[in-house]
Amino acid sequence: MLGIGLVALGLGLSGCGRQDAALVAWNDVLKKCVGADQLGPLLVYFGPSNSIGPGAIWRRSDEGALFLRYELADAIPDEGQRNAMIVPGVEASCRGTAKSTWTLKPSVLIQSQLAPANGSLGVDVDRAKSATVSVNSWALDQIKEGPFEEWLKTHPQAGYVDDVGRKSRLFMERAVRLLGFSTTLEFSSDVASELKAKYLAPGVRTGEVGIGLIAKWTSNTTLELSSSAKIYIAGELSAMKIDRTFGLLGTNGATISFEKVNPGQMRVRGRDAVP
Repeated sequence: MLGIGLVALGLGLSGCGRQDAALVAWNDVLKKCVGADQLGPLLVYFGPSNSIGPGAIWRRSDEGALFLRYELADAIPDEGQRNAMIVPGVEASCRGTAKSTWTLKPSVLIQSQLAPANGSLGVDVDRAKSATVSVNSWALDQIKEGPFEEWLKTHPQAGYVDDVGRKSRLFMERAVRLLGFSTTLEFSSDVASELKAKYLAPGVRTGEVGIGLIAKWTSNTTLELSSSAKIYIAGELSAMKIDRTFGLLGTNGATISFEKVNPGQMRVRGRDAVP
């Protein structure tokens, strides 16, 4: 069962906030996925995102709160270059759907923990009478140390490079990737009539660091939100160490290493304003 792995996504076992509610919901979804019960206790949940993943830098506050500093795309805008630095995990299939028999709001499954959903999307989704959720597959992607180390050496002045070596910074070395996410929302006739005018356009976005979704009315009262793009929901944090014994960063002598961090009671709180 996946319960042990996801309950330990660095969020702790106490409290009843939206992050804890999201864990309950994602537990039900990922129980349908082959091998997902192997996810260990070092994962931190940050909510569905198309952009946060391997290579993200986080700041840990004295109180144990986590704030996103950089995504890898902030440092390396070119998608091809970024992909060359990530080892895609082996995809495992997920079968069946999870139905919202939990007394939770469906928006917890689509909303990032870093920012609220755009506009009234979260409120509208929560007006559904029922929701079913499915995922086609999952994988654990990892940063590729060699190419990443070479990039660090050749960009010593980049803000990203300066930031990752600071005290209290944590580096996301691996992240859980989902493919084929879909949620089907059933509304009352009155609510569906009201929402159809809002969601006639095919595309909606949950937020700046959230996910893009395709909206489709499959019946008069049923709205399907889906994505064929990769979605990350959680990751492992490490302290990244730069060995400058044989040279400054920017020379061939510098090397990097990662030391896993047990997140314990750490919680994602938001995003820092990076200059």
